[in-house]
Amino acid sequence: MMSYSAGTPFKKSYLISAREITSMEVKMLRDSLAQTLANLLKNDGKVITLENAVVREGLPDDDFGEAQADWETGALTDNTVATFVNGALANNKYAGFWGLAAPDPNPVVDTMRFAVGTTGGSTRGRFHLERLYAEQEAIGYFADPIVYHPTETIFIEVEPRDTKAAPGDNLVLMSLVAEPKGPFVS
Repeated sequence: MMSYSAGTPFKKSYLISAREITSMEVKMLRDSLAQTLANLLKNDGKVITLENAVVREGLPDDDFGEAQADWETGALTDNTVATFVNGALANNKYAGFWGLAAPDPNPVVDTMRFAVGTTGGSTRGRFHLERLYAEQEAIGYFADPIVYHPTETIFIEVEPRDTKAAPGDNLVLMSLVAEPKGPFVS
């Protein structure tokens, strides 16, 4: 898969802070993921041509099974892993996560793990967020995007360093979804 960090033979699972990357590089990262997702959709026969595909931002509720349309963790308990996302993709969608923003002024989540399966059996990426919070702008980009295929269960969990009442931390996941033109974008 082509990614911002293409050219290395190993998987990268770390954050690149907003101050370490130019806006042009951010666009290249996002556009590379969009192209990868659209190509997967076409190569899997979900669309006949790329003109029949659409790539759009992922929606927490419509695409990833969240109860509401925002990225809030819910109540958190000190040093206790909590499920952030646990939802299966539709059979005609590919999804990719390429970064996160932490607008919360007092975040408590230290780590975030992206996995696949209803219990998160296979880890696709793990990120330590503390360094991100130390930045003036708490935005980070994944060195390698995390891609999910149709019908895979997206399982994302977080581990906080402290207890926090609902709604918990606001951790905005940057994601793209590729699907055939239709209900969301025609």
